[in-house]
Amino acid sequence: ISEMHVWFRQYAQQMGMQNVRAILPEQIDLLINNSISDTITISSIILGVIGVLIGLLISMKEDSTFFVNAAKAGKDAFFYKSLMLKLRNAFLTNLFFVVLTLTLNLILPAVSFLLKSTFLIFWSYLFLRTLWQVMYLIILITKIITYEPPKENKLRKKS
Repeated sequence: ISEMHVWFRQYAQQMGMQNVRAILPEQIDLLINNSISDTITISSIILGVIGVLIGLLISMKEDSTFFVNAAKAGKDAFFYKSLMLKLRNAFLTNLFFVVLTLTLNLILPAVSFLLKSTFLIFWSYLFLRTLWQVMYLIILITKIITYEPPKENKLRKKS
C-alpha cells in the first residue's frame, strides 16, 4: 500500500496536482475507531443524563405544579406513564447504540466497503436519533419543572 501511495503521489505531481494525497484504508479505519471511542464517551454521558431525568420525573410526580394540575384534570397518570415510556425508549435506544458501536468497532476492519458503509449510515442514524430523543426529553421535563399555571384575572374592567 505504501508503494501505491508513493506511485500515486508521483503521478499526481506529474499531472500538476502537487498537493493531492491519497487516503489510506488504515487511516480511514483509525479515524472510524477514534470516532467510535468518542461516541461511546458521549453515549455514556447521555445515559447519565437519562438517569437524572428519570430521577427528576419520579420526584416531580407528587409535588410539581404541572402534575398537581394534571391530577385535577385526571391526566397525571397518563402524562407520567408517557414520559416514563419515552425515557425508557431513549435509554434502550442509547444502550442499543452502545452495543452496536462496540460490535462495529470489532468487526469493522474485517468487512467489505459496502457493508461498512451500511453499518456507518445506520450507526449515524441511531446516534442522531439518540441525541434528538434526549434533547426533546430535556426540553419537555424542563418545561414541566418550570410550569406555572396561567394567572386568572379576577377583576376585569368593563369598557
